[in-house]
Amino acid sequence: MSDLRGGLVGCGYFAANHLHAWRQVRGGEIVALCDLDEARLAQRSAEFGIAAVYADLEQMLGEKKLDFVDIVTKPESHRALVEQVAAHRIPVICQKPMAPTMAECVAMCE
Repeated sequence: MSDLRGGLVGCGYFAANHLHAWRQVRGGEIVALCDLDEARLAQRSAEFGIAAVYADLEQMLGEKKLDFVDIVTKPESHRALVEQVAAHRIPVICQKPMAPTMAECVAMCE
């Protein structure tokens, strides 16, 4: 299996759990980080040695060749982020809970 390159959106508390887990996944790695909070972004970048950092998701999606995006933000933001990534035809992994309502979950899948 070839290596899959991923981006991670959201560098808050749970991001560390995801990034530690990604280090253990064979065939996949996180190569870019995105967060609106520059301090958190810089902290996770330094902690995990990921140099490609973005405060703008659209910029990350345009500049990096990504095979997937892992969204690790609050549920209220998931739908817009999933739809933005999906518009680029990039597979998405989304932190649970997927969305605040079942209707939003269904819309995200559609």
